[in-house]
Amino acid sequence: MLVDTLEIGSHAYDYTYPRTRGLWFQAQSAFSIVGVKAADGNHQGVNATHQSIEVIKFDTMPQTGSSTFNPHTVLFSAINVPHAWTLCIAQVDSGGYYGIIGAKNDSAPATTGGMMYNSYISGTLKLLLNGDSTVIHRAGIQLSLAFGSPQNGYYFDDGLHTLGRVHFMISADNTPQLQINQIGQNLDASVFGGLSPYTFYWSTGETTQTITPQTNGNYWLLVTDSDSCISDTVFYNFLSSNIYDIQINSFNIYPNPSRDIFNVSFVSDEVQNLSISIINVVGEVVYTADLDQFVGQFTKEVSLATYPKGVYFLEITTDKGVINKKLILQ
Repeated sequence: MLVDTLEIGSHAYDYTYPRTRGLWFQAQSAFSIVGVKAADGNHQGVNATHQSIEVIKFDTMPQTGSSTFNPHTVLFSAINVPHAWTLCIAQVDSGGYYGIIGAKNDSAPATTGGMMYNSYISGTLKLLLNGDSTVIHRAGIQLSLAFGSPQNGYYFDDGLHTLGRVHFMISADNTPQLQINQIGQNLDASVFGGLSPYTFYWSTGETTQTITPQTNGNYWLLVTDSDSCISDTVFYNFLSSNIYDIQINSFNIYPNPSRDIFNVSFVSDEVQNLSISIINVVGEVVYTADLDQFVGQFTKEVSLATYPKGVYFLEITTDKGVINKKLILQ
């Protein structure tokens, strides 16, 4: 997948308010936005460690001014997450109107009244998006995005000048990308990009998203989307691990899906060293805890409120094997 990184100009002005700025454009061709990052530069936000960003599609060309109503659909939302390049899958269609709005914020936004450390460029801007010269406009909302996604229609056009700086990555190759995850005795496929519905082709001849291997060994999968685009083949070395063999019982996660808090509980039937991890779809560990010589009932409340919405996996690792379950953060 070829990725083009768009760094949005140089910092010219600070705009430090509990309001959020960014940019919008009319797409001249189809591509995917695959990563976003709030720009540095605001002097008052130099120590801010988090960011809040949304990618939206306006129903029609947005009107100018904060008093206008501009219906939109949220394609991606990352509220109060660590300041870094953040994985994003947002499909852009030719002719549509799209906004990328966001800025750095403090990790505990309530302590600063939701202050957003917006960074502005000087003057106007055109970008080459998928080979097309595209006029970039300023987009805004009169609210702090650090407090959550706003009501439908609140984003607005804020003119052509001094737009808010949010860097983003695009890819014109929308071929489906795959990841295989082992969940207990099953292999489950996650698909990014392409156009649903998808058709699955496993090495076993099965055509479902999830399979239950009958033997240990290597398994492969490829996927075709509704446009007949075919993914690369992905391989997975399956090793059976029975939850009872490693003496873990009553393994439960609730609520699941959840908007923020997951309650994790299980029983270890023997004294053993355990490691608990939560991993995102690109393999990054977002939570970890070690339990040395543990036996008995375990209950823990885990918050993923500061992480992007999507699929995560909770793994329990022992000397005898690994068991895991899928988490869905809405």
